[in-house]
Formats: sequence, C-alpha cells, structure tokens
Amino acid sequence: MSSFEIETKRRRALFKKELSLRKRTSPHFSRHYEDIVDLIGDPLQWPEHICSVRRTKMCSKHVGQTEDFRRLLITPCIKHPLRFKLTLFLLSNGVPADIILDFYKANGSLRDESAERSVKALTKAYCNRTLSADFVSFDLTRARWENLRGEPLTKRQK
Repeated sequence: MSSFEIETKRRRALFKKELSLRKRTSPHFSRHYEDIVDLIGDPLQWPEHICSVRRTKMCSKHVGQTEDFRRLLITPCIKHPLRFKLTLFLLSNGVPADIILDFYKANGSLRDESAERSVKALTKAYCNRTLSADFVSFDLTRARWENLRGEPLTKRQK
C-alpha cells in the first residue's frame, strides 16, 4: 500500500472519529445528520475526489478540511464561503431547504442571525432559480461536476 493510500485511509478514519464524537455528544445533531444521510447517502461512500483527494493533470494530492465535503458537513461554525459551497452541494443533490437549515442549527454551523438569513436567502434563490447558473456543484447521482443548469463542466472550466 502506498503512502498516498495510507493518508487517504487516515483521513477517512479521522472523519469517522469526529462524526462518532459529535453523535455521542449531541443526539440532536445525530438525528439531523441521519436525515441528510437518508437523502444523499453515507459520506464515506462519496467519491474521494470530492472529499480528501484532488486529482490534477500532474498528480493527486490530499486537500485541507475546507475543501473536503465530508469534513465540511460535520464542521461547526463554518464561514460564509464554505457554507455557501456546502449548501449549494446539498441543494443540488436534493436535500430540502428546511432540512439543511435544521441540520446547520443542530451542527452549530450558524453563528448568528446573519448566517441564518444568508442560508435562507441562498435556498430561496436556488428554489426560485434566480441563482446564477454559472455556480458549480458535484452531482452525486451522475458522479460529475455540473453547473446549475445540469450541464457537465468541461476540463477547462474545472
């Protein structure tokens, strides 16, 4: 087994450890986390290239917590750009807006009323289709990056 594979397994184990700790300390979080998992599947089954690994033309590398969708999902107090990225990912994979908001509250992802208003505005814009179609997200069903029109990204756009 290469050192790269070992690091990938280590990151998966860290996620499991963090998740287990969060579930033990907060049954409220656990219930809302399971709602998300029921809708979009177990994060441990998500493709590694949206979680802990980024592949480029030249090589594969491990990414930090802010680029790992798995870790973002259970991170409390996430800032606006990351919350925007995660919310768009959840919405584009079929998670209803009210479940996302309840999950964020249970996870402690919303620091104040401004953060809650931001999530509500984003979900409203997404549902009303007033959000720019140039934003991209990963579609778990099709296993590809897409813009909000559902068109796959070209290699140049990635």
